[in-house]
Amino acid sequence: MGAPLLRVLAGGAAGGYGYPIGVLGKFAMIRAFGITAVLALLGACASFPAVDAAQARFAQRAGGPSVTPSLVPIEGLIAQAVPGRATAGARDALAARAAGLRARAKAMRGPVHSPATRARLAAAIAAYPAKFD
Repeated sequence: MGAPLLRVLAGGAAGGYGYPIGVLGKFAMIRAFGITAVLALLGACASFPAVDAAQARFAQRAGGPSVTPSLVPIEGLIAQAVPGRATAGARDALAARAAGLRARAKAMRGPVHSPATRARLAAAIAAYPAKFD
C-alpha cells in the first residue's frame, strides 16, 4: 500500500492532466512559479549601473543633460507657448484637410451592405432565432 501512494505523491501516476504529475509535483511547480515571480519582481527593483552609465554617455554625446525628459508642471509650458505661430496658408490647408475628412466621413455613413445582402442576412437570422438572442 505504501508504494502506490509514494508513486502518486512523487508524480508517477497520471494526475488528471494527461501527463504524469503527482501531488508533490504540483506543489513543486507552484513553488517554482512563486520563486520565479519573486526573483523577477526583485530584479525589477534593482539598479543597473551599466545601463545608467551607458545612458549618461549617450546624453553627453547628444549634448543634453538626460536622455529621458523630465516631468514639469503644465502651467510653465503654457506660459512659454507663443500664440499666433500658424500662418494664413497653414490655416487654409488645415481647413481644407478637415473639409476633406468630413466629406470622407459623410460618404462612409451610408449602408455597408446592398439591399439584397441585407435581405439575405435578415432571412438567415430569422431562420435561427434562438442562436442570435
